[in-house]
Amino acid sequence: MTTRPDALVILADGWRDRPAGIEGADLRGVWLWSRPLGRDDGILKHTVLAVDVDEDDVRPHEVVVHGATYRSWLVPAAVVNRCAAAPRLLIREPLGEREQAALAARTAWLAREVGRGEMTKEDAEQALSRLREQLERWDPPTTDSA
Repeated sequence: MTTRPDALVILADGWRDRPAGIEGADLRGVWLWSRPLGRDDGILKHTVLAVDVDEDDVRPHEVVVHGATYRSWLVPAAVVNRCAAAPRLLIREPLGEREQAALAARTAWLAREVGRGEMTKEDAEQALSRLREQLERWDPPTTDSA
């Protein structure tokens, strides 16, 4: 996950090691995840560089995040630049008014179902998460948006 300007620099110049952002640890590298992260993961950025890497190349750099629904690796930039030579730029379009309205209506309906005892809170949260996933699209940018 990155910003669009940073993604364009990476596409032009390759990855660079950056601080990992782990408090109390002086670690540097490039974060890779097994899937794009989103709102449910606390990430609000809308740009992803997707790469295909061999599991053997990143396995030694795996960082276990307990409770996460994805895998994480903090990989040296030199390894990413060598192993992920063809990154794909993906843009997540922010939810439009119709999608936001649909999400709000579904949230209200699920809250009523939970309140009536027809659904557990956990099931409602899962249903809402699936809807968000369906509404958020990851697409390559059009030529006028890059």
